[in-house]
Amino acid sequence: MALLLHAEPKESPRFVLSVLVASDGSRWAGTEGEGLFVRGGGSECDWRRDMEFASVGGTNVFALCEDSAGRVWAGTLDHGVCVLDQQGWTRFSVEEGLPGSHVFALCADSDDNVWVSTDGGICRYSRSENCLFLYDRASGFEGGEVVALAASPRGDVLIGTACNGVYRARRKDSWRVLERVQTRAVRVNDISISRKGSCLLVSNEGVEYDEKCSGSDFKVAWVRQPGRPKPLACAFSEDVLLVGFEEHGLKTFSGTVLKSSIWRDYSKDRITALSCNKYVGLAGTYGAGVVEWSEVRRGGVANPRKQQRGFTCRKRF
Repeated sequence: MALLLHAEPKESPRFVLSVLVASDGSRWAGTEGEGLFVRGGGSECDWRRDMEFASVGGTNVFALCEDSAGRVWAGTLDHGVCVLDQQGWTRFSVEEGLPGSHVFALCADSDDNVWVSTDGGICRYSRSENCLFLYDRASGFEGGEVVALAASPRGDVLIGTACNGVYRARRKDSWRVLERVQTRAVRVNDISISRKGSCLLVSNEGVEYDEKCSGSDFKVAWVRQPGRPKPLACAFSEDVLLVGFEEHGLKTFSGTVLKSSIWRDYSKDRITALSCNKYVGLAGTYGAGVVEWSEVRRGGVANPRKQQRGFTCRKRF
């Protein structure tokens, strides 16, 4: 997909609500009131504000994802969802059947579906059938604002709500119904599923982990004590588990231990969003732009099991 956008040079996001590392290496950052920003892969260094998107989707971007065809989807505050393909940005709103205009969360599965959470409910767009499927009480969904969506490698989708726990849609059931997931979490903030199928869940109640993403084997890994900062975002950087906090920056997670911040200079940031692929990661902050890092491996080339993993990073304003 060509990355030729109407953009202004040398601008940077600050109040970041969503981030995406796309398959072509481009980086995306959705913001509150500042619009959508993009930075190319390779030697491209500057963030650029996407001016074409601003004319279609406005300046508030709450969610980002990439579908199986390589198209970028952006969820907005009051303009529905916008999709980027070779022809440019296209907007889908209530007029096209979307249940609401305020989009909270997006995710794409491996079966040409894009899941969209709005202020009017949750729906699934099937690209192969070119139609929307809506979910309500008849589908097993008992309501609640959906704030997190994540698809597993086998095609199941986990759905996290702001006040009603977690649901799951099974691929083997053609995603017809949503079922409750056994978890301690009530007020979910984010869900991430690794390429191997492990699941990490962060909520106001703490951190939970399901090694096989079975939906019935979540184990409490860390309990948040009253008054402590909330974990707002989570992600997998290959096998490294990352948790972003509202005040304490980005931490790695191991077993039942949240380790110290990866980068001391950024330990007080409010981490609002995370996105990683095999080589690079992005952490969106509220007020301090985007932290970008790359993973490096040291030693043990002949024996990968002896390799030591580390991170380098840089921050862009």
